[in-house]
Amino acid sequence: EHTLYVEVLDANGNKIVKEQKIKGVTEAEIDIQVENEYFSINVRDEIKIQSINYEFNGKSYTVDIGDTNTFNFMKKMEYGKNHIKVIVQNSQGINSTKEMEYEY
Repeated sequence: EHTLYVEVLDANGNKIVKEQKIKGVTEAEIDIQVENEYFSINVRDEIKIQSINYEFNGKSYTVDIGDTNTFNFMKKMEYGKNHIKVIVQNSQGINSTKEMEYEY
């Protein structure tokens, strides 16, 4: 949350000052780590996560997340090169994307 200050001065020198609390638009944070043979994916948003989709080695998936602002899940890797791309949309409609490749 931020505070917005507005100061207006008219031609007669009259000054009005207004202060208003606002919430800025933010992106969800995505963290991808490797834990043994798994990708560990952690997602966090200040307000609410709307949806999580990911691509793993060329296939697309949707994660059922419920009503939350944090979510964690794991995806088991295949032998060889693994590529994961996570796309998160928050309740403000802002998309975040993070990708990772790992040879297992």
